[in-house]
Amino acid sequence: MEYTEIKSIYDNQKQITKLKHSLIKWQVVLVVLIVFFLLMIYLLANEIKCKKTALNNELILKEQLINKQKELNEINRVLFSEYNLKQEIIRQEILFPEIVLKQAKLETNNFKSNVFLSKNNLFGFQNDFKIYEFDNWIECVNFYKILQDRYYKGSRTDENEYYKWLKSHKFAFDGRYNEKLKKM
Repeated sequence: MEYTEIKSIYDNQKQITKLKHSLIKWQVVLVVLIVFFLLMIYLLANEIKCKKTALNNELILKEQLINKQKELNEINRVLFSEYNLKQEIIRQEILFPEIVLKQAKLETNNFKSNVFLSKNNLFGFQNDFKIYEFDNWIECVNFYKILQDRYYKGSRTDENEYYKWLKSHKFAFDGRYNEKLKKM
């Protein structure tokens, strides 16, 4: 029954995440359209003033669009990086963010594992040896938050107690899991 409740919470979180992503996509489309129209106005004014050739205008437009796309990519937190992962862990107020980040690194072999790259699964979540698949890495972080909120009732400041909780809940099959985390 607890798995069903978690799955229900996870499904709700997933729907919220999809709505957020849909909103983000529309915001990006709107920004791109605004940038496009501003660039068009700029190019027309510049052509009148400077009488530049169509080839130069096209090159300027392409360069500006590429730069704007780079700016949008940089501010888009959905793109995975270790920094963005740490920020998301902190944003979601997950306890012991340094330990959780180490777990993600260990479970994904420094974010190179096939499970992470193909299933967006940062923590090796599985049930009866069926590996969970997430639409994106943020959903996996959401799932971790749900599990932590649901099952961890210990100290919010004692790392040793958290390590004991990880071990008692058999977070990993490796008996040296906590030792490996502590060495990282």
